[in-house]
Amino acid sequence: MSTPAGPAKAGHYAGAAEAGTTLIEDSTCTFCGCVCDDIDITVKDNHIVDAKRACVLGKAWFYNHHADDRPSCLVEGRPATVEDGVERAARILTDAKYPIIYGLSDTTSEAQRVAVGIGDAIGGTVDTTTSVCHGPSGMAFQGVGEVTCTLGEIANRGDLIIFWGGNPAESHPRHFTKYSLMPKGMFVPNGRKDRTAVGVDVRKTKTAKAMDLFFQIKPRSDFEALWTLRALAKGVDIDPEQVKNDTGIELARW
Repeated sequence: MSTPAGPAKAGHYAGAAEAGTTLIEDSTCTFCGCVCDDIDITVKDNHIVDAKRACVLGKAWFYNHHADDRPSCLVEGRPATVEDGVERAARILTDAKYPIIYGLSDTTSEAQRVAVGIGDAIGGTVDTTTSVCHGPSGMAFQGVGEVTCTLGEIANRGDLIIFWGGNPAESHPRHFTKYSLMPKGMFVPNGRKDRTAVGVDVRKTKTAKAMDLFFQIKPRSDFEALWTLRALAKGVDIDPEQVKNDTGIELARW
């Protein structure tokens, strides 16, 4: 992604939309996890000037991904040449006793491959932002497995959609319309009318307004809430008072 048109390289060129411009169809936006691949990018003077069908977050990412006033490199917070940056980075890595390469969540696969190679060469450790956000989930996947599916399967089959502790209305603006609630699918031909949407969160977000049912649970009571549902599904008798105290929601609602 070294040029202003870099994020759109996954698409195919459809020729010039007008003199001096190029239209790149079916480009992929990698700002959020939806990875929408139907974005039409218009490039003029080597800059992205339009991103058709991109959401507000995607447009901001495409338009500002390569600002003209952004320096190519920073060394201790000050603008520097790329050559000086590479030299400084190499010296830091080779002089380090316990080098760690951290981040990479917004990095291309090709760049990640190089970073892992560098880590291997200097005997370093490679870590990602997963360790401070999705780390517990990753450990659970490795320990007990995961039931998962693609967004395409959700769009075509999902008739009960549960958003637990997430706010896609703001974090993934096209999630409802393109993938989960609104799209008409093979087994849900009526779109939203064929779906029941449930939200569980500690606060009312914009996502809560789009739900058929919303459960505002007590902070840090996700485990208790999930175990309440599990007990109900298995026909286990549970104490209504304890459920209310633990989750903040009456047993009758669960």
